[in-house]
Amino acid sequence: MASGPFGALVVFRRGLELGIIGIALRLPLSLPRVRERYGMDGLTKEILTALKRRTGIDFERYRRASVEHGIALRMAALQCASRVAYLTQLGYAPDECDELVRALSINVTSFFRNPIVFEILGEKILPGILERKRQSGNQEFRAWCAGCATGEEPYSLAMVLREVIERCGADFTTHIFATDINQDALLRAEAGVYAEEQLGTVRFALLKRFLPRKGRRHMVGPEIRSMVSFSHDDLTSSLLTAPTESVFGDFDVVLCRNVLIYLQRSLQIEVCERIARSLRAGGYLVLGEAEKLPSELRGGFRAVDHWSPVYQKKA
Repeated sequence: MASGPFGALVVFRRGLELGIIGIALRLPLSLPRVRERYGMDGLTKEILTALKRRTGIDFERYRRASVEHGIALRMAALQCASRVAYLTQLGYAPDECDELVRALSINVTSFFRNPIVFEILGEKILPGILERKRQSGNQEFRAWCAGCATGEEPYSLAMVLREVIERCGADFTTHIFATDINQDALLRAEAGVYAEEQLGTVRFALLKRFLPRKGRRHMVGPEIRSMVSFSHDDLTSSLLTAPTESVFGDFDVVLCRNVLIYLQRSLQIEVCERIARSLRAGGYLVLGEAEKLPSELRGGFRAVDHWSPVYQKKA
């Protein structure tokens, strides 16, 4: 233990920080209780508790490495030397909660990410769905893109779907509901404006028709933009059974790609159970390339191909 004037100063400063936290968060803390309560994991839990209190979003069952990484990014941005100091920031600066949500949410995305999946959708799954609908007289197609980030994925689905509808030669009402917890990402998705370097995976014919150039950037055209509705929803919330904007589920396709890998296993199962309930019988769930449907739910689905993360809900 540190001794002398310098050691006393360190103890005093530590005590002052903890006292400030107690005031900011209204926690009745004594130094011994703080030492017991605020280990590394304890502090992380307190940060997430404060965040949930402010935003309603619970990150406690996200994978620990992802959470620690997001907190570290915000600590570096604010030059906080300790988690204690960062917890103080959350108590005094409400805007920091929004910044932390942005740091913890997953925004890695691109147009037609994992192209083989979109090929399966365009050549096999979507034509089959639309043909069955045409035969039954049901002219409505419904899809959900969960964790849509900045919009590239739902717009990719919309472009493929538009092509399939035209090949089918029938008229369909289409609803693609895209959700995320990151408000900034949703605003960018709604704007539908993308730089040239973001469009390298888009076929030239699609680019020319659906993403015309506007100055130095490209903007999603009205034909595709009108097919997608964006909303702020927390996929991991036990209160969510379907996107708020959709009113009810009954989806033909749900894309939940590269989201499960950031969640602890128990939360993965809960999320997949909710998605399964939102899918109509015979509907399709599309996961990320590195993801698999939890074994607890596989009895209710069949794998479309053994090498792709696409599953069909059994009737």
